[in-house]
Amino acid sequence: MSQYQVGTVEVTQGNALVTAVDPDSPDVLASQEWLNEVNQGDLFYVAGDAVTYVVDTVNSDTSLTLTSTYQGTTVTASGTPLAGASYAIHRDFSDNYAFPITSQGDIGIPVLVKLVTLYLDLYLKQIDDRVTALEP
Repeated sequence: MSQYQVGTVEVTQGNALVTAVDPDSPDVLASQEWLNEVNQGDLFYVAGDAVTYVVDTVNSDTSLTLTSTYQGTTVTASGTPLAGASYAIHRDFSDNYAFPITSQGDIGIPVLVKLVTLYLDLYLKQIDDRVTALEP
């Protein structure tokens, strides 16, 4: 499974709501399948941003809510096809620690690699702390 990247979205700085938009392209908007394709815990990424967000709830095929507010620049549709922000919803994770697994064509790879690095650092620190606590 790869990232979900159909159409574009509107995002507002300081708001957790994400809305699919394509005002002049109803075929793309109608093809959204967030209810079938996106789950709580998936990662949401706007192209060009340095932050990855976690999906809290999928409200409909064209609306979802993040676990935290969007911190990037507000992007609203301007009435032209695909006028919103390009995005990806990352849906592939490792079985044991839920590390993001990337596929060819995914966007935001540097952000995902950073996220995995931070997770690994945290897990390794926890293991180190446990070993240190067991030492005589």
